Amino acid sequence: MSFKNVLVPYDGSNPSRSALEIAKDLVGADKEATLHVVSVMTVPSDPFHTIPAASDALADYLLVEPDLYERAFRENVKHMKDDLEEELSGSLEGLACATAIDVMPDLTPVEGIASYVKRHDCDLVIMGRRGLGAVRGLLGSVSYGVLRAVDVPVMTVK
Repeated sequence: MSFKNVLVPYDGSNPSRSALEIAKDLVGADKEATLHVVSVMTVPSDPFHTIPAASDALADYLLVEPDLYERAFRENVKHMKDDLEEELSGSLEGLACATAIDVMPDLTPVEGIASYVKRHDCDLVIMGRRGLGAVRGLLGSVSYGVLRAVDVPVMTVK
């Protein structure tokens, strides 16, 4: 089986760096392949805080103007993408495959990765077993969630 559209979810952890190296070895020399490196930016499910505040003391601090929120949101995505591109620029040079660096805003890392896989027709996900999260175990909660959420092969890396 030949993979042509590979996604590496990247959070800057050592396992995500190892996953990127494996992906580069797998498709880096293939001119017909694309290597996607994506960070997920988690966003609140209720950015305008329409859910009643826990206390009246917090109410003044929870309301956000929609236009201000959207502008700040777009700036944060751009800033995060710029930082990711800068961090990865040297490690992706010289590859024959196409590369795509992106930031995927979503409610959770699992949902962001699954959405990206579907939206870009990725045929393989290579990811660290554990990232920067605090959950410890054989598989991290994100890698376990991705295994269950996507219909493509998922390779986990230590």
